[in-house]
Amino acid sequence: MKMIFNKFRVFVAALVLAGCMVSCDWLQTYPEGETLLEDFWKSESDVESMVAACYRSMLESSFMSSVIQWGELRSDNVMSDGTKASTDQKDIQEMNILPSNGLADWSTFYVTINYCNTVLHYAPGVCDIDKNFSESRMKALCAEVLAIRALCYLYLVRTFGDVPLQLEPTIDDSKGFDIAKTPGSTVLDSMIVSLKEAKAYAQSSFGSSNYRYNKGRFTQQSIRTLLADIYLWQGYYAECEAECNEFININDALADPTQKQSSGSSSSLYYQLVDADYMLSEVFYSGNSSESIFELQFNRDQVANKAVTSLYGDTKTLGQMYVNTTDLSMHFGMSDVRYTYFVGSTGTDEPQAEKYVASSFYLSPQTGNYSFNRVTSPIYTDWIFYRLPEVYLMKAEAIVEQSGDEDMTRFEQAMKCINVSYLRSNPHADSLRARSYPSKSQMRELVLDERQREFMFEGKRWFDIIRQARKDGNTNTVMQYFSKYSSLGQNKLKDINALYMPISKSEMESNQLMEQNPFYRTDETVTAN
Repeated sequence: MKMIFNKFRVFVAALVLAGCMVSCDWLQTYPEGETLLEDFWKSESDVESMVAACYRSMLESSFMSSVIQWGELRSDNVMSDGTKASTDQKDIQEMNILPSNGLADWSTFYVTINYCNTVLHYAPGVCDIDKNFSESRMKALCAEVLAIRALCYLYLVRTFGDVPLQLEPTIDDSKGFDIAKTPGSTVLDSMIVSLKEAKAYAQSSFGSSNYRYNKGRFTQQSIRTLLADIYLWQGYYAECEAECNEFININDALADPTQKQSSGSSSSLYYQLVDADYMLSEVFYSGNSSESIFELQFNRDQVANKAVTSLYGDTKTLGQMYVNTTDLSMHFGMSDVRYTYFVGSTGTDEPQAEKYVASSFYLSPQTGNYSFNRVTSPIYTDWIFYRLPEVYLMKAEAIVEQSGDEDMTRFEQAMKCINVSYLRSNPHADSLRARSYPSKSQMRELVLDERQREFMFEGKRWFDIIRQARKDGNTNTVMQYFSKYSSLGQNKLKDINALYMPISKSEMESNQLMEQNPFYRTDETVTAN
């Protein structure tokens, strides 16, 4: 943890030197590391600048790269490019993962967590100094920070399992840095408590016309979505369903026909799906679409999303990961436009993820084939954490998990949610029918497959695989998705503990209380993998 504290100080200083700002036009001057103590926390603007710093820290390439790779690199969505991929990436894809792998570094997430803890520690005292800084305003800002912290811990737990739980700021080196791991379930239960508080005090919106704030900062609705995601991971299915219902009911109440938009960015507070033909250009290229719930915002004037370009490529070059068309093609029907729109075909052996490379597409009347307009500057693409289909598919999964083995009433309720995303992308197909999936195991598989079709390349697939294995208590069901792995890699995947990453070598060496994850523990000479 000492290394994390040092990175925290370096990052604060870098913010000042770079004149950084967070998206949503938060142009602020950030405090240097030596001014993070009481002499800085004097006014509402000081608190706002540090809340902005919490968001800004997530825009770092190291943070974004981990978000994408932890959730995709080992999935059946992608393969690593033999010439561009790093040794660490290749080792992960070949299931040859060691604690020395650079992608096992979690420090960038703990830097963000420390920012959040610092705000939560000092912000309440500012109300006593700045009489114009109301308690309600302070709690609203802290609600955003609680959500950012919870999002970080969700990624850490899904990736590593048990992790250190740090709820107080590390603001100097007077305290010890050795911190033991806390069970992942305990960590996320703590985040649930925090998010319930955050939901009570967060802003419902930042104004009907301020769509960038509504999409790029945590609101009550995006906190509900994050809370539902944690409930789902924890297996609290009734709570997950209730949270999704609360989101949907609030959203439905805003469904005034005068507020709805046909497609594209919406200035209203109402979330709605973008038409299938506009998904590529408006949801992923332009960003801040009517279906976006929470996304990190990148633009030319502030900071570039270099992680997306590095991993998925751009108009001129392939990235470090390319589409695993062999496995993906098996999960799409002939009428599903998502395979065409999001995957496409470059005419090469290593097709790119068009979802993050193309700006739009068109159907050639001469050939009948789709062609893609490539992104000129893809590094400014926003990164979407949550959009509307997530709410419905989380609800569907929660319903299925609460149902009996042949509970057709509940299956019909789940199918209604699945059809929200399915029919958008299969506009000429009939609705999916529950009677075609008459068992709980078939419904489970359908939800998992629909999530893959809808969220491919969005950093979710590997976590969905782990969540399924956690339900089963083994990896038998998910092994069917990994034809890309060698027999040795598949053999390793039989151990459910192998689905998690190891604790990094540097953390093990610097933290005397740290224990290695079970699959990667060694004796004097032998490693688990």
